[in-house]
Amino acid sequence: MGALNEAVTALLIALFSTKGAALAIACLILLAAVFILVTVYFTRVAPLTRALFSSVADFPSVVNLSDLSEVDALMIRPGKARWRLRHAWQAYRSGFVMSPDGHLRSGVPAWEVFADVSPETQVLGWWSNLFVAIGLIMTFLGVVAALSEATSVLGTSSDPNVMQAALSGLLTITATKFWTSIAGVAASVLMRVYERRWTARVERLVDDLCIRIDQRIPPMTISILAGEQLAQIRAQTQLLIEIRDHLAQMTVDEPSRVTL
Repeated sequence: MGALNEAVTALLIALFSTKGAALAIACLILLAAVFILVTVYFTRVAPLTRALFSSVADFPSVVNLSDLSEVDALMIRPGKARWRLRHAWQAYRSGFVMSPDGHLRSGVPAWEVFADVSPETQVLGWWSNLFVAIGLIMTFLGVVAALSEATSVLGTSSDPNVMQAALSGLLTITATKFWTSIAGVAASVLMRVYERRWTARVERLVDDLCIRIDQRIPPMTISILAGEQLAQIRAQTQLLIEIRDHLAQMTVDEPSRVTL
């Protein structure tokens, strides 16, 4: 166990005592963060953004029962990034009903179903926490290496100049190692910023799509249903009035027919 401890300590001292090692590690952390951001954008955010934009732009201005096949073809287009959009549309479509006047209506507002459509940028939150942890671990390893090197020097020499040089090196190396923590925190902040920006962009497109859908296929809310029932009652009332007037006219005209 002691040999393994000495080997690991020697490796840490050799790594972190190298000039510029901490800055190189910090740069690697930042480059890894940029790589992950680019990967998430091109594999998750950009495809979903294009899918939502095309759905908003191509959604028909009028949707009747005969137009559902066209809308289905638009909303369930193939693509890995569109699976949430396809699932939301299928759930929304299952609630379609016909209003009393024969118009197509939805069972719920679109936003209640399409709220789950997201670019899945939550993975950036996980990476954000991981980069902070990596930066701290690298810093602590650097501190361990600096303390081990200074301890070995101080334990083998009682020369004040050597001791002062060892302490100076300890402080210098320790201060340099904090660059890895700075890089980890910077990577975390960068990911959080882009996570929020991309999520907000997708949410705006989802809102535009929901507004477009609700305009074409109004939800069957209580107020709409009450309004349509009121219109039906008024139409029936008007029809009854016409029937009453017609029967009254027939009653008036009947004696003249009998006289003739």
